[in-house]
Amino acid sequence: MRRFASIVSVWLGVTLFCAPLPICAEGHHQSGIVGQARLPAHIVELPGVGGNPPTFVVVLGDPIQTQIEIFSEKGVLVGETMTDAEGQFAVPLKPGTYTLLPSPLSSSPELLPVPTAVAVTKKEWITSLVAYAYSPM
Repeated sequence: MRRFASIVSVWLGVTLFCAPLPICAEGHHQSGIVGQARLPAHIVELPGVGGNPPTFVVVLGDPIQTQIEIFSEKGVLVGETMTDAEGQFAVPLKPGTYTLLPSPLSSSPELLPVPTAVAVTKKEWITSLVAYAYSPM
């Protein structure tokens, strides 16, 4: 019984580690991209206090669960990943330059996915923000 529990524990650990990373099997565990997908930022006006003028603050958009496609420098699709409910993701990748592209949102067609270029270096995990922007129309 103890051996079965150990096997299940190891299987669960591998499954939980690899589940959000569809290219986990490639073995590039020393470098990659970690990040978060967010809706567009917006500007909030805070009223002035004591005769001071109002202050404008940029507020980050909410995190969003979405699928992200990863393209090589040559434009070849090399992987996909799904963010979690908080928009977070991690993808192991070989060193190189990649473009991250979130999927279009059918629920909000006025939001456009923004391609994000990221340079992955040897033995480092690069942090990136994947975002959407409002359509100019």
